[in-house]
Amino acid sequence: MSGRMSPLRSYRDFVASQRDDSDPGTYARRYSEYRRGYAREIIRHFFEQRVDFEWFRDHYDPLALAKRMEARKERAARHAEAFFTEAVVSEHHVEEDKLVREKEIVQRASLDPVLLSDDQEEKEDSLNFESSMHMLPDHKAKR
Repeated sequence: MSGRMSPLRSYRDFVASQRDDSDPGTYARRYSEYRRGYAREIIRHFFEQRVDFEWFRDHYDPLALAKRMEARKERAARHAEAFFTEAVVSEHHVEEDKLVREKEIVQRASLDPVLLSDDQEEKEDSLNFESSMHMLPDHKAKR
């Protein structure tokens, strides 16, 4: 159907076009069937007019829908993988940082020369014994 559809007829017009030998219940049943058929025609007409539009095919063509759903699944899988990778790497870095910090704290607190890092040994060697002794209260270093 390429042109415009005729408008839906009213119940009065529909009954006027029917045979006169029917009872009102029959008219009501026939009019109900007419309305259902009219609705199917409107839908068919709508689809026939728009079948050539790309946006229409993208939304209603089963093959296009399947492709679009597959693309969404692939995109979601990529995003999930990136999120998971970032979470694992981040967690790994947090654990590494925590271990490094714990090791540094133990090294700083330790008096064991084996645990002292080279930087700490250099810092301690650079301190003047006498000046470090002045930091102690009531201590007088020999000059």
